[in-house]
Amino acid sequence: MVRPRMLLPVLLCVGVIVAGVALAGGLGGPIGPPGQSLDPGSSGGIAPTPPPRPPVGGTELYGYLPYWEMTDSTASYLETVPLSTVALFSVSARRTGELNTSAPGYERITGPIGRRIIDDAQARDARVDLVFTSFGPERNGVFFGRVPRGSEAAPSGAPGVAWP
Repeated sequence: MVRPRMLLPVLLCVGVIVAGVALAGGLGGPIGPPGQSLDPGSSGGIAPTPPPRPPVGGTELYGYLPYWEMTDSTASYLETVPLSTVALFSVSARRTGELNTSAPGYERITGPIGRRIIDDAQARDARVDLVFTSFGPERNGVFFGRVPRGSEAAPSGAPGVAWP
């Protein structure tokens, strides 16, 4: 027999469990419209589909693609996604401010897989953005022309630096 002092905590625990099961969708039945499964492999399932491309002036769907994710399977997937812009990450610079053409990002973007992604995007009227990576004020200063090549001076805006 349950003591009256224990009855309230027991009833609270039972109530919490019942509410949790009810909020989680019952005892294991399918979630979604009756007669349809969310598993695309089952008969009558709902296959995932990308949203339609928005009209000009509508919402933009911006895709960010790092070079290490540029593969044939990613390129095939992108053909089904209504991106308005795909941003290819990343190209870096040398200390001289010139593009680093031997870096993995540059090689992947300008290589066959990058060319395929760019060509496919442009064929769908999507814009292609090239994402530039530059770490450090010295490299940025040289790249943007605020510091002469070969100079060790910090770029404008650096604390405590006077410019000639």
